[in-house]
Amino acid sequence: MSNLSLQAMLTSILGIAVAIGAHAPDVGIAVSSAGGSIATRALLRHTRTQEGSADQAGVRFLKGAGLPVTGFLSFMKKLESQELLPESQQSQYVLTHPLSQDRVDFLQHVVDENPDGKVPPPWNELHRRIKAKLLGYMFPDRALQDKGTSAAAQYGRAIAWFRKGQLDKALAALDPLLQAEPANPYFLELMGQMLFENGRIEEAIHAYAQAVELAPFSGLIRIAYARCLLESKEKQSEREAEAIKQLTLAIGKEKHSAEPHHLLAIAYGKQGQEGISRLHLAEEALLQNKPDFARREASLARANLKKGTPAYLRAEDILDAVGKTDKKTEKGD
Repeated sequence: MSNLSLQAMLTSILGIAVAIGAHAPDVGIAVSSAGGSIATRALLRHTRTQEGSADQAGVRFLKGAGLPVTGFLSFMKKLESQELLPESQQSQYVLTHPLSQDRVDFLQHVVDENPDGKVPPPWNELHRRIKAKLLGYMFPDRALQDKGTSAAAQYGRAIAWFRKGQLDKALAALDPLLQAEPANPYFLELMGQMLFENGRIEEAIHAYAQAVELAPFSGLIRIAYARCLLESKEKQSEREAEAIKQLTLAIGKEKHSAEPHHLLAIAYGKQGQEGISRLHLAEEALLQNKPDFARREASLARANLKKGTPAYLRAEDILDAVGKTDKKTEKGD
């Protein structure tokens, strides 16, 4: 991109020089425009090469996993049909990923030559539930129109009633799903969210605790559970300690999320541990690209932490990272 920008810039300068030297502004404009066009075509050639390599890698991964390539082909055909639409109606993917008939032909050839590969049956049900969940959250009225008895349809309706503020109906729709699959952590997570957002904190804590036990790999469920624990008015010291435990584990799974640091700052703040609280505020600011706030909170954290401890050293690391960012910015200016 940098090289192409330089190429376009030099061509524009050449166009200005031609216009002045030949006293012909039209010629200068033509030269400048050609430079931009050349740079664009060069970029698209590079992008097409990369996309072709990505297609081949995708096919290799699918075949290696014993999965069909038909979905890949179907997706590309949908994008190809969008090229006929006005640009304002095209998917952003189409605008940023150059397509050609060659890509579709390549995938069609792969499918014709290698028809094997099957999607595991459980995946189809999971996909139906994903679609139902999205429909329930984004278009609740449409989700409620589905009167089907499948788990996916009921899941969508439960979410839709929740989105429309009808908690009793939402819980009633969710209940058969929990009866059928009592060990499903995502149904329990949904119940926890419904109860939490309607102020029924203690019931929500119970639902989230079960969900975390069933899905210990999910950092997002741990974060939601911790948020709920911190809102509790009962056994506060015990609940704060549990929230800290859950959030510390969640950070290992959600390394780029600022939310667990924000909640840890609250939890440690409630316990009167100002140094650690401010350290997590600094971590949050660093992830949110707020260097000034990160610097301030890291400095305050260091002042309240015992020298040489891991937390103290981490505060120094944050200050060092912010300092390096500042130097890069100065060089860029």
